[in-house]
Amino acid sequence: MTKRHFLGTVAALGLMAGGAAAQDIINLEEVTFSANLTETELPRSGASVTVLTAADIAESGATSLVDLLRRLPGISITQDGGMGGSGSLRLRGAEARYTAIYIDGIRIDDPSGVQTQTDIGQLGLANLGRIEILRGSQSALYGGSAVGGVINITSLRAEEDGLTQTLQAEGGSHATALLSYGLAYRQDRLELSLGLSHVRTNGETAFEGVSGGIVYAPNAESDGYNRSKVNLAVRYQATDMLALGLAGFYQRSNSEYDANDAFGFTSLDPNSDAEARWRQLGLRAFAQLDSAFGTQEFGVSRYNVERRYIVGGAFASDNTYIGERTRMDWKGISDLSPGYTLVYGADWEREDYNQTGTFGGFRSDTSIAGAYAQLLGRPADLLDVTAAVRYDDHSRFGGFLTGRLSFAYQVTDSLTLRGQVARGFRAPSNFELFSAFGDPTMDAETSVSVEAGADYRLANGGTVSATLFQVRIDGKIDYDTVTARYAQIEASRSRGVELFADIPITDRASVTLAYTYTDANITEGPSAGSRVERVPRHNMTLGADLQILDRLSGSASLTHVADRTGGLADYTTVDLGFRYGLTDTADLTLRATNLFDQDRQQVRGYKTPGRAFYLGLSSRF
Repeated sequence: MTKRHFLGTVAALGLMAGGAAAQDIINLEEVTFSANLTETELPRSGASVTVLTAADIAESGATSLVDLLRRLPGISITQDGGMGGSGSLRLRGAEARYTAIYIDGIRIDDPSGVQTQTDIGQLGLANLGRIEILRGSQSALYGGSAVGGVINITSLRAEEDGLTQTLQAEGGSHATALLSYGLAYRQDRLELSLGLSHVRTNGETAFEGVSGGIVYAPNAESDGYNRSKVNLAVRYQATDMLALGLAGFYQRSNSEYDANDAFGFTSLDPNSDAEARWRQLGLRAFAQLDSAFGTQEFGVSRYNVERRYIVGGAFASDNTYIGERTRMDWKGISDLSPGYTLVYGADWEREDYNQTGTFGGFRSDTSIAGAYAQLLGRPADLLDVTAAVRYDDHSRFGGFLTGRLSFAYQVTDSLTLRGQVARGFRAPSNFELFSAFGDPTMDAETSVSVEAGADYRLANGGTVSATLFQVRIDGKIDYDTVTARYAQIEASRSRGVELFADIPITDRASVTLAYTYTDANITEGPSAGSRVERVPRHNMTLGADLQILDRLSGSASLTHVADRTGGLADYTTVDLGFRYGLTDTADLTLRATNLFDQDRQQVRGYKTPGRAFYLGLSSRF
């Protein structure tokens, strides 16, 4: 899998977090759109970025976004059970609430949670065209909740003129079935893409352990899951200077889970028949104007998520949580002189929280407005420097200033040195501020992120990279058992090293290695001296891609996770995948996950899936 490679058009990425893009074809070998909010060659970005294309996603053999991302450096993911189970992503040891995630420019961090974060377990891989993972504090460009980094996901786009359609069908273990259809069209002034997908599985039990003195078997019962999604993106070049666009998605999912306590969330009884029903809707409209002063883009977006939890048994409950985010943004890009570009803009967003049901009602909202400016410069032929500053004003705690400084130095044609230092923040959620367990006087959490890295390009086209990093977060908000409220009682420090290699062995075989060492600790507060929960010290994935025959290819990946918190044992899993070209436009796929049926838990008390096989058919026409 080529993690840092992209060939294509800017138009194919027109609705990323940076918004619309020009229709002209660009022959940049490697670019990032996330690092600087404008297309930047990866070696010149100064940032630690991983880029995954549609081909990378298809060739990975991953069954979900969780499976795909956990193989990358700097990322650790835990999930409560199998498909549909709650998933938490950590970047460089920073908890899920410190990563901002966007789909087609729509921020999907859930405002209805105790803390504003994304449940990565609800995101699938169908009809995705590109994923960018930007590491390190990015508050200077993206505002709050971007302390650990940013993930930008773009749905499938047209890569050439005309109509392209994709179809995928797959079935496998535990009565798992997937069906997806994608349509992409580009002609003259119009670009259009549409995606439909549905996945369902009988699943396995999420509970594994002891409850009420009873030892439950690993497969006492099954927790099923189903998810349906539709996504749409349209871009129309109204005039030579003005482009208009719209992107959106609607997703609904139902998952069974094991809960039988007074709060309805803790896994205590595998036969409790609890159900979670999700509804998510995201929309973003934009207008892009090209003028003598540069490119100006104006956008407005809306994200709504509704989570309903229905629990039977001794502690029956029915609770609904609704989160809404309304956002307006403006971004400008102006070339000041050869080698110097100014990126600037402003945004405003409001988050609403609404809770109803057995646990009582509660409603609140907060808003935040920000403005930023970033200068991209090349003071010397081999040196690129980026400086960004941002000011935010929160409706509760007032103003906050963040910044970022990065550089990339081309030592030789093969070797690039890069570094970054940044200040970030996270605003408290509505629940942390205003609920019965909150404190409305809390300020923002603050952070400082530092990294230094090197990228080396091999003569055979391979790449090797290494990055040292440290992230310190002060004023962390956690639940205080003494006052029974959320309070700013902690500080943490996470530091380590990320290694990545993508090396062609022959013209038919290549290997990849992603390794992360993370030392994440609580440095202040009641838990000072302990490790940050659920962050392993060692996380490694070794992969291999092989062109076995002209029409037959194979891939394998070995993942090893070691030195985990909570007394959880080390584990190693192996996944295999094969793809056979039936015709020039249709492929037969066979995948095996957890081939050796490794018994493991990512979260204590929750079983993870065992060995599974999937047979599928994919077509592009």
